Amino acid sequence: GSSGPLATQDLSLVKLTASGDPDQAFSGDGKLEVDFGGRDAGHGVAVTPDGRYVAVGVADVSGAGDMAVAVVRSDGQLDTDFSTDGRMTLDLGDIEFANAVAITGDGAFAVAGESGGDLVSAVVLPSGSLDPGFSGDGLAIHDAGSISDGAYDIAVDTSGRILIGGHGFDVTSDFVILRYNRNGTLDASFGDQGVTRFPIGDGINFLR
Repeated sequence: GSSGPLATQDLSLVKLTASGDPDQAFSGDGKLEVDFGGRDAGHGVAVTPDGRYVAVGVADVSGAGDMAVAVVRSDGQLDTDFSTDGRMTLDLGDIEFANAVAITGDGAFAVAGESGGDLVSAVVLPSGSLDPGFSGDGLAIHDAGSISDGAYDIAVDTSGRILIGGHGFDVTSDFVILRYNRNGTLDASFGDQGVTRFPIGDGINFLR
């Protein structure tokens, strides 16, 4: 989530015990605010097999909004093995958001979001660098043919393929599902060359 004064909010994490109390072993009080230097917010989180937390969201450090990733150790401290200070941002030259994250079978971080009205998929290595093994530069941008598209959910299947869920919005809107191979190419065996799009009902359809 986010916390702080509106103009300078930070990406925020809270860890609770099984009884619902803040976990004092996490950052001393169960709460952590991550400051990227602008107005920041967290939109999604995943847990690695070794217990680190990978949080994604938006950081307004370029004046327009960038995709943001933070990696936090199990004790609530930023993981300095990731991008030297536990934080990275990704500016694609437009307004960007990271909305969901999943851990791949080889330990990378698969991120779903949007940039300039297109669906964005990114794979980030544990070092904090984009993975060149995914689409050559770590990024795949898909225009679903709508006025505005966005990706809001992500999963990795048992074969290592990356599924992106989102929507394409025109006068009405549809659910949009993409399936990528681990190398960043769309999986042609899924839907129409890796893409399937459909409405659930009349009017506006958003997949979250």
